[in-house]
Amino acid sequence: MGKLFGELPVAKTSKGKEPWNAVTHKSKTILAQSPLPSRKAAEVTQTQILLRHSGLEKTKVTLDALHPLPRTTEQIHQAGGSYIIQAKGNQSILQRQLQQVRATHQPLDSYKQIDKGHGRLEVRQGRCFDVRELEYASTLV
Repeated sequence: MGKLFGELPVAKTSKGKEPWNAVTHKSKTILAQSPLPSRKAAEVTQTQILLRHSGLEKTKVTLDALHPLPRTTEQIHQAGGSYIIQAKGNQSILQRQLQQVRATHQPLDSYKQIDKGHGRLEVRQGRCFDVRELEYASTLV
C-alpha cells in the first residue's frame, strides 16, 4: 500500500553512515535505501533524492512533518504520485487553514494506534482531509 520514510533499527552502511530507508507501512520491507550523511541536516535532501532515484515519487507516499515543503511535494506531484504529509503547529499559516478545514469538513479517513511498551501507553490519532482548496496547498501541490 503506502510507503513510509523513516528509520528501522540502526545499522551502518559499508561506508559507516546510517541508511535512510523507504519502507512499507505494514511489513517494514525496505523498498529503497540511501546513506544519510548527517542526521537531520540532510534528511529533506536525502528524501528528495531517494524519491527520485527509486521511482517512489510516482507512487503514494507518506512523510512526516519535516516534509510539507514545496520542492518535495512538487516533485511528487510532477511525477504523478500522491502524498500524505503530517502537519505540525510550527507552520502558522498552514495550521490556521487546516483548523478551518477541520471545523468545516468531514475527514476522508481517520486512524487510531495504541502502543503499550516502555512503561507507558501511547495513543496516536489522525484524520485525513482533502486540502486541495487551501491557498497554502498551491505551494504544496
